[in-house]
Amino acid sequence: MMKYSIICLLIGLICCWDSGIHGQSPPSIDVWYGAVQHFGHLGQPQRWVNVLGNIQGRDQVDTATYLLNKGIARGLTLGGDLHRLAQTGDFNIDLSWDSLRVGNNELTISLQTNRGETVTKEVVLVVEKNNRWPLPYAIDFSQVNDLQNVVQVVDGKWELNRNGVRTREPYYDRVLTMGDTTWKNYETTISLTVHGWTPSEPGPPTYNVTHFGVAMRWRGHHADGRQPGRKWYPLGAQGEFLLKPDLDSCRWRILFDGGRSGKPRKFSSKRNRLVLDQPMLVKSQVATMPDGMTRYRYKQWLQDQPEPLTWDVEGFEENDYSSGALCLVPHNSDVTIHSVRVEPLTKPKPTWTARPGPGAIHYSSVVGNTQGARGIQFELEIIEPGDQLKEIRLNLDPESRLVRGIRFTVQRVGENKYFSIGSEGGNWTVPFTIAKGVELTGISGASGWYLDAIQFHFSDGRHSPMYGGAGGDTFFQLHLSDQVAERGRLRGFHGTIDDGMVESLGIIFDTAH
Repeated sequence: MMKYSIICLLIGLICCWDSGIHGQSPPSIDVWYGAVQHFGHLGQPQRWVNVLGNIQGRDQVDTATYLLNKGIARGLTLGGDLHRLAQTGDFNIDLSWDSLRVGNNELTISLQTNRGETVTKEVVLVVEKNNRWPLPYAIDFSQVNDLQNVVQVVDGKWELNRNGVRTREPYYDRVLTMGDTTWKNYETTISLTVHGWTPSEPGPPTYNVTHFGVAMRWRGHHADGRQPGRKWYPLGAQGEFLLKPDLDSCRWRILFDGGRSGKPRKFSSKRNRLVLDQPMLVKSQVATMPDGMTRYRYKQWLQDQPEPLTWDVEGFEENDYSSGALCLVPHNSDVTIHSVRVEPLTKPKPTWTARPGPGAIHYSSVVGNTQGARGIQFELEIIEPGDQLKEIRLNLDPESRLVRGIRFTVQRVGENKYFSIGSEGGNWTVPFTIAKGVELTGISGASGWYLDAIQFHFSDGRHSPMYGGAGGDTFFQLHLSDQVAERGRLRGFHGTIDDGMVESLGIIFDTAH
C-alpha cells in the first residue's frame, strides 16, 4: 500500500511539473515603433534602417532570426550586450539601405522556443528613396504623434509626451538621427532638459563618461561582424556635454573619430552650469573651411539666460567626411528633448552697394561672411578730418591665422588715439607705419566664413603686407575708387565679430572733405 502511495505521489508531482511548464505563456515579440514603419520619406540620414524592440520571455528562446522579403534567415542578437542592447531581450535589426526595395518590404522576426514552438512577428517597412531631407528643418516634439515620421530612431526606447521626447530607458548611446547624408555645413539649436544620469565609472555601461552628445556628419555605424554593429567611428565628430556630480563643472569635449586615428580629443577650458529638470539650450555648428579642414563648434546655456557670445569649444579636423546627418546621443542620461532647429550655413559672396553721390557718411557692403553671419555688429569711425593715421597692427589666431583683431593708431590734435576692432588680447604683428600726409584708401584680401587675410592700400601707391593665412575662397577688394564718383576719404570700418574672429568687414567713407 505504501509503495502504491509513493508511485501515485511521484506521478502527481510529474503531472504538476508538466502542467506548469506547458501552462507557461510563450515568448512575445514587441516591436517598439509599430508594425508599419516608414523610412526615406524625408531623406536618408544613414546607411542603415533600424527596427527595434524586445522579446518578452527571453529565457524560453533557443534561437532568434529575421528575414527580409522572404530571403535568407539571419541570426538576431538578443540583449543585453552592455552596448546597444540595454535590457534582456532587446533587439536592433540593422538593415542596409541597399537591401531595401522601394515600396513595401516584409520583415519577419522568428523565435524558436526550448519547447519546439515557433513564434513570429511581421513588420512592414515602407521605403522611399532619392528624397533629400529638407534644410532648414525644425521639430517641436511636443506636437509629434509618430516619432519615426520626423526622425529615424537608431538606438533605444523613446517615449513622446506633452513636453517632447524622452529616453524611457537611459543606457549606452540612445540615438535619434535626422537630416541627410548629403548635408554639409549647418547649425543646430536644441532645447532639452536633463533629469538625471548614471554616474560614470570604468567599464560598461558608462565607459567612464556620461553625456548628452551631438554628432554631425553622421553616416551610420560601420559593419564590424556584430549584430547590431557597434563601431560608430569614423563619423565626422561628436560634441559631448559631459555631466558631472558638481553641476557647475560640466564641460564639453569633441571626439574626432572616437579619439582614434591620431585625432586627439578637444576639451573646453570653460566649465558650464547645469540645473536638473530645467530647460537648457545647446548649439552646434559644422563647416568646411577654405583650407579643407572641418570646423566643429559647441556651446550650452540655460534657457533663462542670454546666449553666450562665444563658443564653449571649437575644434578642427582634417580628412573628414564632407557631409553627413545630425545625431542626438544621450549616453546613460535621462533627458527630454523639446525641439530641434537646423539651419544651413551658406558660403557668402561679396556684394556691392550702388555708388553714392556726394554727401556725408556712407557704408560699403561687407566682405567675408554675409548671409551666414552670426556675430556681433560693430561700427568704428577712426579718422576724422585733420587726423593722421600712423600705424596699423594685426592680431592673428596662432593656429588658423584668421584675423582676430585690427588696431589703429591715429594722431589727433598732437595726441595719439587708439582704436581696435575685435580681440584686444593675443599676439600682435609688428606695426605697419604710414608716412605723414598719406591716407588709407582701401583694403583687399581673402575671406570665407571669416576674414582669412587682409592688405591695406594707401594714397601714395604703397600697400601693407598681406596679413593672415592662406585660406579663403573669395578674394575681395574694397577701394574708394570703386565706391565714389569724386574724391572721398576712408573714415572707418563696420562688420561683425564672431567668437573672437573678424567675420565680416566693410568700409565707412565720406564723399567730400
